[in-house]
Amino acid sequence: MPKTMSNYSVITAKLENEFIRAKSKNPSYSLRAFAKKIGLPASAVSELLKGKRPVTIRMANKIADSLDLSVAEKNQWQNLFNNKSDTKKNSKVFLSEKQFSKVSDWYYFAILSLMETKSFRSDTVWIAKRLGIEPLAVSKALTNMQNLKMIEKDSKGNWYTKDFSFETTDGVESSAIKQFQLQTLNLAGKSLLQDSVQDRNIYATTIAINPEKIHEAKRRMKEFIFSLSEFLESESKTEVYNLCIQLFPLSRKDLQ
Repeated sequence: MPKTMSNYSVITAKLENEFIRAKSKNPSYSLRAFAKKIGLPASAVSELLKGKRPVTIRMANKIADSLDLSVAEKNQWQNLFNNKSDTKKNSKVFLSEKQFSKVSDWYYFAILSLMETKSFRSDTVWIAKRLGIEPLAVSKALTNMQNLKMIEKDSKGNWYTKDFSFETTDGVESSAIKQFQLQTLNLAGKSLLQDSVQDRNIYATTIAINPEKIHEAKRRMKEFIFSLSEFLESESKTEVYNLCIQLFPLSRKDLQ
């Protein structure tokens, strides 16, 4: 989850501005005409502008090719999808802050991961028991994720998720992300008290640092998480885990 602006808003803001600019020159200019210009279905463009559809690399490339972007903008867009540690080619999907706010409870992505396990059942009661939550919460989560096209049903009515990696805003203030991260920290605390040391690892160290290195430290942490995720996901999947690394200040700014 993942640059000073929302990854998604960088793209949609440009898309919206271009449509408004064209509309100001020609009031009769339609969304359908605009969609034809950028090579996407009108319904897809409408959903993108309303924050109801995540951006895929294919969509981003089509939009970039059709609009008069600067070299800097093109490089910025390309960098959004060019994480070297991501081996899922062209499978990274960005969720806007508005979209993420609808799926920001921790169990949404736990359900997505559970769908990748061998024993997964498209049964709300089974999912609820596996994650320790209420069936009603599972039903709402499935509906919200289906509306965002994060999951689909096959011909037999079984839920499945496509081979996508979802990311959202990075480096900006977001109440939805704060909620998700706070829930993650609370889950770590529960695991510390409930789970065997053989099943979990919570490592911490306290150090004195140069704050100017924080930006590079965050980049390395993200790169490490991608790398370790690939290692853990490379073979048979039977359980769902949360991989979380914390780096936060204990001291306040020097008052001297």
